[in-house]
Amino acid sequence: MSKTGTGRSISASTAIKAWGEARLELLERVVLVLIGIDVLLYPLQTLPNLPGGWQAAMDVLTKGLHGVFVVEYVLRIGYAKQKWRYLLSLYGIFDFLAVLGSVF
Repeated sequence: MSKTGTGRSISASTAIKAWGEARLELLERVVLVLIGIDVLLYPLQTLPNLPGGWQAAMDVLTKGLHGVFVVEYVLRIGYAKQKWRYLLSLYGIFDFLAVLGSVF
């Protein structure tokens, strides 16, 4: 048992769970930022007269981002306690369609 700033005791499992939830929240924020970058890159790639080096860099970055999204989707399935429930949920279906669209 350890003490919080308020003097209350918390168990180690509660502290580990809170630490894990904080990491998950950070991961979700990072993924949201990456989605925002991907959304911004899409129209930029359609600009006429875009120098070839910029076009190539944006293509590589877009493919890398899509790779991260695929890995994140697979990890979400892997860590889901009820895999079918996640897969058939609104978030699971949306993630599947987003990953499907980025692969093809």
